Amino acid sequence: MVDEEMDFWEYIDVVMRRKWVVVGISLIILISGGITSLCLPDVYEAEVSLLIIPPQLSQRGRFPYEVFEAMLYKEDVKVNIVPKSEVQGWVIYIAKQGRNPEKVARLANELADDLIEKAKLVLSNISEEEIKAVLIRKAIVPGLPIKPDRKRNVLIAGVLGLFVGIFVAFLYDSYERRKNGRAKGGT
Repeated sequence: MVDEEMDFWEYIDVVMRRKWVVVGISLIILISGGITSLCLPDVYEAEVSLLIIPPQLSQRGRFPYEVFEAMLYKEDVKVNIVPKSEVQGWVIYIAKQGRNPEKVARLANELADDLIEKAKLVLSNISEEEIKAVLIRKAIVPGLPIKPDRKRNVLIAGVLGLFVGIFVAFLYDSYERRKNGRAKGGT
């Protein structure tokens, strides 16, 4: 048995004949995605930034990551360390994530204060000069969650549902054609 090629209008015909299959599956997946997205917990993020200027020129080129690694690199903390040549130091952005916005802001500020104290302690052991470590911007209580993006999740579920619905419609149509072909050939 040789399969015939289908042209564009035959594809449209299959989708139109099986439109309730496409719509039904699309709606089931869309609603499931929406409910799942609504059940996900909100995640908030608070960011704090600070400036550390080391005392000696020899210490200004590379940030001593190993000293602060245990403090900064945690599962729910994002860190971005940017060297600033105009001040010959580093700007450190610390973002803390969690479910409670007030707690997230408080913990981000505490982490920054701890980092400033540790930086002064560690870098003062290297040199007698004074270390400049200051808070540039305190973390504020975030108003809106950063995750989940419910609109995007529902949109993805809708597109996925449409593709799955069309796939099932073609699968069902292929099954029907084979069944009808065997019935006609067998009589």
